[in-house]
Amino acid sequence: MPDILNKIDESPVFKHKGATFVKSALDYVDSGNFFRAPVWWLYVLIGLLSAFAPFYLLFKAFIPMFKHMPAWPIIVFIVIWFILLAGGIVGFLIWWNRKDQLAALVPVGDDFPVTPVFAHFYRTLSEWTGFMVGVVFFLASLVFYVLVGKETRGILPVGLGQIFILPVIGFVIIFASRFIAEQIRALAAIASNTGKLVDKK
Repeated sequence: MPDILNKIDESPVFKHKGATFVKSALDYVDSGNFFRAPVWWLYVLIGLLSAFAPFYLLFKAFIPMFKHMPAWPIIVFIVIWFILLAGGIVGFLIWWNRKDQLAALVPVGDDFPVTPVFAHFYRTLSEWTGFMVGVVFFLASLVFYVLVGKETRGILPVGLGQIFILPVIGFVIIFASRFIAEQIRALAAIASNTGKLVDKK
């Protein structure tokens, strides 16, 4: 039976360019590049969305709202917008810098090329989320609560004490996600190294 399979494998049908192309495509998928390239562009896209989201919010929400507001609340919202803009730029930099780490995540020939990429994406997404919650939303909520009048604080559905919980929540998001991502990568590394040891025997 093995001899028959070897003859089939060596037949002209399997030496055809089409069959060679399919094999090359499968090798490309197995190498992990098939997954890293789209994720690389996903990092870029999310980073750009993070940077441009404050401008979308400005033109779609803030500016139309300014027509019905007195001067002081407008100033407050402009200050908040600059906080969101700074947060969006930092968020862009998080995704932009993390994307360069994707190429070194998976060595060539690794049996688990997707798991490290997924773990890295999950960690980066959680870092960005934790930063937005713990820093950007905290500062924006604090500025709004402190600078607006008492009659308009009802717009914010949380009190001052609850606002100071946001940095804690942001830290927990980053800490927990980092732990989970490390466990995922550790399991993939153990499985990969175990497979290599078995192959050597």
